[in-house]
Amino acid sequence: MNNLKDILGKILKKTPNYEENVLKARIFEAWPRIVGEKVAAHCWPSKIVEGNALLIAGESSAWLHSLRYLEAQILTKYEKELGGKHVTGLRYKMENRPDTPVGKR
Repeated sequence: MNNLKDILGKILKKTPNYEENVLKARIFEAWPRIVGEKVAAHCWPSKIVEGNALLIAGESSAWLHSLRYLEAQILTKYEKELGGKHVTGLRYKMENRPDTPVGKR
């Protein structure tokens, strides 16, 4: 008898954009391993934009600026993590972390 995981897996694979959504989830989930916990506390992936570039949001221009120097290393780590060039570049924007309380912004 098939277990629930197998049944759900078969159903989900028929969902439109399933593979694309799984890849996006892997990209976002891998971020702390790619850049380290310290950087991940100040900069985070926001969304995938044109050409499979990853838009990185950061709480200060200093953090984002430092990522520009590490971009080649970050892309190489993503390539190893994901088994291919699924992230083609990085884009940057300043933004408050979505879970930051209003008084702390």
